[in-house]
Amino acid sequence: RHLRGKPFSQIYISTSLSCGRNKDRHVCQKTTITMGGSMPHWEVDKDVMSGLGWTGTVFAVSLFLAPIPTFHSILKKRSTEQFSPIPYLSALVQCAVWCVYALPFITPNKASPLITNAIGFSLELVYMIIFFIFAVDKKTLCLQLIGVLTFMGGIVVICVTTDGTLRTEILGIIADVLNVIMYAAPLSILGVVLKTKSVEYLPLPLLITAMLNSAAWLAYAIYVWDMYILTANALGVLLGTVQIGIYVAFCGKRHEPMGEYVLLRD
Repeated sequence: RHLRGKPFSQIYISTSLSCGRNKDRHVCQKTTITMGGSMPHWEVDKDVMSGLGWTGTVFAVSLFLAPIPTFHSILKKRSTEQFSPIPYLSALVQCAVWCVYALPFITPNKASPLITNAIGFSLELVYMIIFFIFAVDKKTLCLQLIGVLTFMGGIVVICVTTDGTLRTEILGIIADVLNVIMYAAPLSILGVVLKTKSVEYLPLPLLITAMLNSAAWLAYAIYVWDMYILTANALGVLLGTVQIGIYVAFCGKRHEPMGEYVLLRD
């Protein structure tokens, strides 16, 4: 009752802090989240929350591991050839921002997103080290890395100069924008798919895994009611549905030779 009338973010943080101070075993097992206005309220069971979070972690890690065949090829040929570093740089930045967002002193009770993105950040960092060692155009890659470091410096400034709900909101919005860019990236090939009627560069297993990943984290976000994770993954489910729909529409059709189309895989 004492939280009634407060903004949603304040209600969430206040609830988390009260549970942290309470020593009663039963209360520590369940965290009550009361939503403001006309929104409903429910009890969040930590076992259910952990189950949803770990389900999302499994799908997310499988996506993080997807580029392994690409980097096996790079190591074997000792060259990045025509592969682009942009997907790995963007994933590196995205994981870093979500890690900062999920830190306990910024957004409490986000262990699953923190662990997931810490794993993702570590893998993407390894990918970028390999990419840098065997890069064909190191000068361009260095400029891109400088851009990434500058962006991350801005994130550090935000963390230092803001606090409370404002910091959480800014980081959440930035993370959402990065997620949307990542999920929408495969749509850039739509023109080629429509022209050639070929789904060669729309791998169905990866599309389905990405869709399941978004769905799992969407369920998690709804259950714990985190609007930033919810927004990012609701859009992920929507864009994943579009991509799978495109695949289904063209998978059985004859396709034209790729000819002059030069595509950067991954």
